[in-house]
Amino acid sequence: MLQIKPLTSEFSVSPQISLDDLSTIARLGFKSIINNRPDGEDKGQPSNQALQQKCSELGLKYRYLPVISGQVTKQNSQDMNDYLNELEKPILAFCRTGTRSCLLWLGAAPDKLKLKDGMERAKTQGYAFNIGQIPSLING
Repeated sequence: MLQIKPLTSEFSVSPQISLDDLSTIARLGFKSIINNRPDGEDKGQPSNQALQQKCSELGLKYRYLPVISGQVTKQNSQDMNDYLNELEKPILAFCRTGTRSCLLWLGAAPDKLKLKDGMERAKTQGYAFNIGQIPSLING
């Protein structure tokens, strides 16, 4: 079941989506999808290739930024920042639960004030992190 959690008016996260969900996502007005889930993480999850194909058919922009659970890096957050800046909005990012996508978004925050605001927004959607978990602050 599709569970979209808005973090801003231009960015939302979701647990795993299905190919069928993409039509609904497009109808809801999303313009871009970021897949943060590696292929083969779970049996039955749609492949990157299948998702990319369906997004193309629906006119959705699509980016694949696979991140292993518990191993989000500063580079992953920098890549996420690049996608957030280049893709048409609103954007929906997803992974297994939405947590990695949320962490990547927080790691892409340009400064600590926006990071604090982002952490509060994430908390209202059920994602609670401490500052040490944010990838933009790891190793630098």
